[in-house]
Amino acid sequence: MGLTADGVTNIMAANILGHVSLVDELINANTISGEAGASVVYSGSESARGIHQMSLEPPKLESGSVEEFTSICDGSFFPEDAGNDPKYLGAFAKFVGALWMSSMARKYPGIRFVTMSPGATKGTAVRRDLPCYKRLFVGMLLNVLSLRGNAHSLEVRAKRYIYI
Repeated sequence: MGLTADGVTNIMAANILGHVSLVDELINANTISGEAGASVVYSGSESARGIHQMSLEPPKLESGSVEEFTSICDGSFFPEDAGNDPKYLGAFAKFVGALWMSSMARKYPGIRFVTMSPGATKGTAVRRDLPCYKRLFVGMLLNVLSLRGNAHSLEVRAKRYIYI
């Protein structure tokens, strides 16, 4: 599990902290506001709810405390054997991202905050950091899902964002 120079896991930095910083700055600069009918869309994942078919349980929090969220961000929350599993870490990242979006919706009721998942998508770089055997397995899985109509190309999935 890689860490940034600030001690945050790379997956949390990429999936949450950059988004939080950008949205906060846009709101502070009054670039997005309720008066303008603004929407903020966060790219979520079904993994935030758990995926039974992939034996991925929904992320669970013990207390919801600041300390617990800090431990999720710095990686100390996770058991040793989960530390290099992007599926597991990504589920928590997307779960925390969805919680952040819901808190922003309560804080800024005039701005529309939406978390949506594009679904299983082929053609992204999400597998690039996986070990070779997992990269191959996930690639084959996506091909099977495509044949069943459960996974689609990046172009098809990107259209979901247009119709929000």
